[in-house]
Amino acid sequence: MIAFGALSLWSAARGKAEVGELRGRRVGRPYVSGLMTNLISPKATLFFLAALPQFVPAASGVNVTASAMFLAVIAGPFSAAGLSLIAVAAGWARGHLSSMRARRVQEATMGVVLIGLGAKVAAETV
Repeated sequence: MIAFGALSLWSAARGKAEVGELRGRRVGRPYVSGLMTNLISPKATLFFLAALPQFVPAASGVNVTASAMFLAVIAGPFSAAGLSLIAVAAGWARGHLSSMRARRVQEATMGVVLIGLGAKVAAETV
């Protein structure tokens, strides 16, 4: 770990931090991947099965199915708005974090962390 940390510090000092690019990725691929992850994961379904019934009115004359569907549909726009804000923030952060200066700071920080962890492991094994 100490050697990797030293190499990382050396790379940061020389200013030759590599900037990786996403090549060969189709535009819709991340969307399909996220959609499949959400459809396969039962977390949202289990949350709605557990939390939603307490908000459905149990009064006579109320269509329980329509009321439950209405409450479930409300979550859609809120989820879309929240995820859109996250996407905008991630795009902004990507623009700032992929500059050469930011990459050098990341390399130097990682080098210091690796050297520190390597020293700690070495001290514990002695």
